[in-house]
Formats: sequence, structure tokens, C-alpha cells
Amino acid sequence: KPLKGLKQERAVALVKGPEGTSVLLGIQRKAAKDRKVRVTRRAITVPSVGSRLRTYRGKTFQQIAVGGFSQDDVTEQVEKEIRRGEKRGVKGIVLDLRGNPGGLVTQAQGVAGTFLKKDKVIVSTRGRSVRGATLRAPGDPEAPTVPVVVLLDRGSASASEIVAGALQDHRRAKLVGVRTYGKGVFQQVIALPDGGALDLTAGQYFTPKGRNLGAGGSKRGAGLTPDVRVPGDWRTREWQTQALETALKTLAAETK
Repeated sequence: KPLKGLKQERAVALVKGPEGTSVLLGIQRKAAKDRKVRVTRRAITVPSVGSRLRTYRGKTFQQIAVGGFSQDDVTEQVEKEIRRGEKRGVKGIVLDLRGNPGGLVTQAQGVAGTFLKKDKVIVSTRGRSVRGATLRAPGDPEAPTVPVVVLLDRGSASASEIVAGALQDHRRAKLVGVRTYGKGVFQQVIALPDGGALDLTAGQYFTPKGRNLGAGGSKRGAGLTPDVRVPGDWRTREWQTQALETALKTLAAETK
């Protein structure tokens, strides 16, 4: 069954099936011969965190990319990558939150707390029907002193803005890139009797210095302003390359 011309949902439906069963895929490429691959279906788990070593002007840095905060072990993944970098003798960390749409506030708290000393305020929440709360760094941070730069774009939203805002307010890291998305609200999920759920905007969150990144209610706000702005169209590959280069340059200036 050819997939050409089908909408993504229909094409995916033809490939998906019960776990443990197999599907035969025919693959065509311009620069290679046609071939067939039999794949066993199973659940796919995509890691939220990835890491690479980067060399800039003779110094070794670590780029830790966090794609989202929806998994409940994101903090553990980040801490694991930091320990790997320490063994390699990295001089600083680029915390890459580009395209990160957010996720669990608790994981944002954990990741920010990885770089902040105990009891530093990370975020506070307020709402009409929910009790206000202040989330603080839990203590025993994995990287309390290593130089850090946070890399952002317009796709960085919600929980990623919480992390970046906390590190910026405490002068723990410089932000590099463009203004972030500007989501200043959080949600509550209410289970329904029929097995469904209702996702309601319940309140607003504020950075340690009292900044709310939204524009009132659930409207999109101005977002975080970077300390070092990277000009150009953030959606292009050229900008992405330039942004990483700028982050490494900024980080190099912070290290001895």
C-alpha cells in the first residue's frame, strides 16, 4: 500500500498495530536501491534529554538539550548527563531549551534546582481557585558553580521559561537567543467519570523577581528577553547554527 499522497494520520495508521506484531516496510530512496525491512511493533520511548561535547577556542563545553519536561525523570536525565560531562572535564554547560514547549512544573523545579543553591526560589504560582505556592531549589545541586548559558528560541515555552527565568533572575546563567514564547499560566487536569479529562487553566506563575511572562489570563505574553540576542529568523538552520555558536562564545567568556 503506497503512502504517497496520504495524510500523516492515515499513513501512521497503516504502520501502527498491536505490540509484538510485525509490519513490512518498503523503502525507496533516490541515492540507493529499493529495499524491504520487517519491523516488530513496540512502544517507542523518545529520551527527553540529549548531550554532546563541543569545543570552542580550545575549551571543551557540554551542550545538554532538553526537548520537554513531560517525563517524570527529566531531572534525573539532566543530572546524569552533567556527571558524564564532569568526568570529561567540561568547562561549562549550554542548557539548550530551544523548541521546548514545557511540561511538568515539578521537573522544571528539579532542573533549575540542579544549578541553584538550596531554598532559592524557582517559581511561585497564584490562582483564584487554587492555593498559592512557592517552589524552591531542593538542595544538593549537581552543578552549583559550573558556568551555564541557556539557549532559547520562540518555541521555548512554559516550564522551559520557568527554568530560564529562575536562572536569569538569580544571575546564575545568561540567556542567549530570541524572546521566548510568553506562556505565564499553568493547568490542572480533572479526571472525568467516562475516563476522559478536563484540562483547565488554573492560575499564573511568576519568576523569582515576580515577573509573569503572560499577558493576563491565558493570553500570550512578551516572554523572556535574552541577555545576548541572536539576530535573524530563528526558524532557519542558519540561525540555529549561529545561536549555538553565540552560546559557546558567551560561555567561553564566562570561563577561565
